[in-house]
Amino acid sequence: MHSTALAATALTLLACIAPASAQIAPATPQPLVYEDEALKFVPAPGYVRLQGPIPPKISDLEDLTPVAAWVKNARQDDQHTIIIAMEGFSGASLDEWESRAENEIRTNIDGALVRDKHLERLANGMSAIWIKVLFGEGFDAHVEYGYCVYDGLRGVFAAVSARVGELTPDQAKDELHGLTAVLHPGRS
Repeated sequence: MHSTALAATALTLLACIAPASAQIAPATPQPLVYEDEALKFVPAPGYVRLQGPIPPKISDLEDLTPVAAWVKNARQDDQHTIIIAMEGFSGASLDEWESRAENEIRTNIDGALVRDKHLERLANGMSAIWIKVLFGEGFDAHVEYGYCVYDGLRGVFAAVSARVGELTPDQAKDELHGLTAVLHPGRS
């Protein structure tokens, strides 16, 4: 029951709801790892994967939809949450995807401030845009750092969030270091 509550909390951070037709992710040989045809994520030590709904196919990803989530230090002041969200995207570039993702974040998270954007490379050399998102206020203020990645078929936003003061950009990069991506084999 607690993992269900944690999953709901983690997925709410992006203010995205998975489609009702989503299915539960099957168990994998490496339960902490998320992996599909073009994306792989191995979380930093201390994280626990939250099982939740995943869309059955890319065409169902019309909006940013969480497909995997992890939590560290659950229900504590220094809780960190990692979410991978994606959507089908047929744009022409990483810059176009980042712009769309930024607009969706601003639309879905009241008062979100997106800033400090710049081009980076994932551990395997794939281009990504690093962004910082601030949202909430007072004791509920959060910071989220993440990578916008475009694999030629989907836009991906992989991010780690925590209360303001509990996560630095360097810590966030360390916690997302296990993210790698390649061009999707299904792209046209």
